[in-house]
Amino acid sequence: MVPRPLRALLMYARHREYDLASCHLAALASVLASHEAPILHHLLQQLMSANRTTLLQHQLGGKQSLLVPLNCGDLLVPSGAVQRWMRAQKQVPHVTGLLGCAEQFNGDYLYRRRTRYEHTAGAILSFQGGHWEFAYDSHGPCFRITGCEGSPPPEGLWDAVRTQMGQLRLSWRPRSFPTWYAEYIEELHHAIPVAILRLEQRGFTGLAGQTERNAVYHHTAHAEARVVRLVLQELRLQRPLFSHALVHDAWILDRCIPATEVLATFDRVAALLGLPLLHATEKSWVDDEVQARANLQAQGFSSSSRALAFGSAQLLSLRPRV
Repeated sequence: MVPRPLRALLMYARHREYDLASCHLAALASVLASHEAPILHHLLQQLMSANRTTLLQHQLGGKQSLLVPLNCGDLLVPSGAVQRWMRAQKQVPHVTGLLGCAEQFNGDYLYRRRTRYEHTAGAILSFQGGHWEFAYDSHGPCFRITGCEGSPPPEGLWDAVRTQMGQLRLSWRPRSFPTWYAEYIEELHHAIPVAILRLEQRGFTGLAGQTERNAVYHHTAHAEARVVRLVLQELRLQRPLFSHALVHDAWILDRCIPATEVLATFDRVAALLGLPLLHATEKSWVDDEVQARANLQAQGFSSSSRALAFGSAQLLSLRPRV
């Protein structure tokens, strides 16, 4: 996969990128009426609006908390991964005594028990080899305590592994959890089997490697793949040969095709396939191009001709030739 900065540097002048927004949720919502999944429909509206960034920043677990439950078959089981994660968010560790770490942590979806918490400042509190360990950024472990397997670490002062860290105090703080999220999980529990059946009726039966656990992902990915292919096929029927590429759920298309034509073709194809809530947007490469040129300048490539010549090597972390 070509890094985004390199892709922008080499293709920005002649191409645009178009991406599917919240594709898996939109595919499900497209086959469920608003009264069958009101929270999903409202959530999708928010993700398609200017509120998207704010919503994901304030949502515990961010985007993953909305997508991971799609592939958990035990959504309402108390011992299931989602319910355990939800309980972990209601009481979170709070570390004081170390600069930048006096904030709360989030529980991690990847673990079946409450054995790992991550902090935005780069700290990780995790259960490792029979003891709880707190590691901060690049400093490595700075304190640990033995025992407590299967339960949260105890409150109080912890011994520092690195003396320069000093003693740290860990406490547990309650945190309110939005009621709509619990309702969203319950709604998915009832709606997913119906949505899977209706997707199959539209011909989206899943992809190779599908299991019971990832059936939702594979069914919606099947829908996504068909839309992407058919949109490109329609554009190629309407125009002579043009430069293009597919990157997962995105198109990179020559600028000779107006953005309005691409998006109109997408809407027509999505409606034809019975997926009217799928939405495509033009994706900006401005930040990526800025990052690419900053990377090149940091390596001593100042002229545009040399930057383009050596851009690939630099951005792929290869040492430029002298």
